[in-house]
Amino acid sequence: MSMADQDPTTTRRYFYSIKDISIGGRCRCNGHADVCDILDPEDPYHRICRCQHNTCGHNCEVCCPGYEQKAWRQSQSNKPFSCEPCNCHGHADKCVYDPMVDEKRLSVDIQGNYEGGGVCQECRDNTEGINCHQ
Repeated sequence: MSMADQDPTTTRRYFYSIKDISIGGRCRCNGHADVCDILDPEDPYHRICRCQHNTCGHNCEVCCPGYEQKAWRQSQSNKPFSCEPCNCHGHADKCVYDPMVDEKRLSVDIQGNYEGGGVCQECRDNTEGINCHQ
């Protein structure tokens, strides 16, 4: 049967099957990583960000321990952000961010300014206070 002999009202249908599909995507590192090349040990299809700017987490979504002087935020090209260490005067290794301390400007940062809400934890050497300074 030639093309000229075919009924023009007949519709031809073709079916295809997909044997394998792979979907790629970009990592969501909140502006704190250039690459995400670390394999997630719990999910072989997921990559973990190689965090910078003293950030931690699979997606660089928190400040690393000891770098919580200021509240974490995304880093953007026009407004870069890097987590800063707390100023514990060498008397503590841990700190937490407290928004009330930040609002009242009670914590001293490593530049000597009252900026941020880092509160030192477990002060040593008979010291106490927000910055282990007393």
